[in-house]
Amino acid sequence: MAPPQVLHRVGDAALVLTRLAAVEPGLLSATLTGVARDEAGKAARRDPAERPPADRPHRGEPVLAVVRGDEAVRATLTDAEATGGFWSYRTTQHFVLEAPHDGVLDLLVSWSAADLPEARARIPLASPHDTER
Repeated sequence: MAPPQVLHRVGDAALVLTRLAAVEPGLLSATLTGVARDEAGKAARRDPAERPPADRPHRGEPVLAVVRGDEAVRATLTDAEATGGFWSYRTTQHFVLEAPHDGVLDLLVSWSAADLPEARARIPLASPHDTER
């Protein structure tokens, strides 16, 4: 539905939409990859005990939300994985979200552990018929 693209980047950390596909009418499947290196990577791979408290909505992992009007609704996380060493960290998250009615996916992303504040990304979607070639 859309090509892979960087949604947000600051210094040595980035959030990349690596896959966006229609899974059935009205539903999209998205894969969000977070990569961080050097100080951002070290901060992002902190032990869970060192991350923000559990009552915080993100617990240090990237957040993906869909903007509709004046509110942002968190996308449904279906699976996640993470890898890294002392100075690097990579997380891949898989989401399911409702397809927009106007053909433009309006997202809000952030990754507090890697010092990426909220950023908005508007993604024009290809018609499902354009991808059936």
